[in-house]
Amino acid sequence: MGKKNAEAWVNRSAGAVSVIAFIWILAQSFSEGGSTVEVLGLALVVGFGAGMIVLAVGHLGVILVLASLDYAKGYQNPFVQGAAFAGFLAVILAVVDVILVGGQFIVEPAFHLILTGDLGDSYWGCRDHWITRDEGSYCDR
Repeated sequence: MGKKNAEAWVNRSAGAVSVIAFIWILAQSFSEGGSTVEVLGLALVVGFGAGMIVLAVGHLGVILVLASLDYAKGYQNPFVQGAAFAGFLAVILAVVDVILVGGQFIVEPAFHLILTGDLGDSYWGCRDHWITRDEGSYCDR
C-alpha cells in the first residue's frame, strides 16, 4: 500500500469516526436531556475532536511505518530487513513515548523488565493502583 492510499484510508477513517462520535453523543445527550443547541454543539465539538485525533494519530502512524520501511529497504537479506524495520519502529516509538509522556509506557517498563523481570511501577505493572491527576500520573502502591 502506497503513501497516498494509506493517507486516503486515514482520512476515510477520520470521517467515519467523526460521524459515529457525533451520532453517539447526540443520542446520549438527548436521552439525558438538555437544550437542542447545547446537545448539537457538544456533538459537533466531540465529533470534530474525534476526527482530528484520528487524523493526527493515523498520519503519524503512516509516517512512522513508511520511514521504517524506507530504512529497511537498504538491506538485501529479508531477515535483516525485518529486524531493521522492527528496530527502527521501536526506536521511533520510544522517542515519541519519551517526548509525550516521559517514557512511562514503553521506555521505563522495558528497562524494568530487562533489569528486574517485572514491569515495576509503570502503568503496565500498576494498572489497579494507577492515579491520574492534573499535575501528572503515578503508581499508588
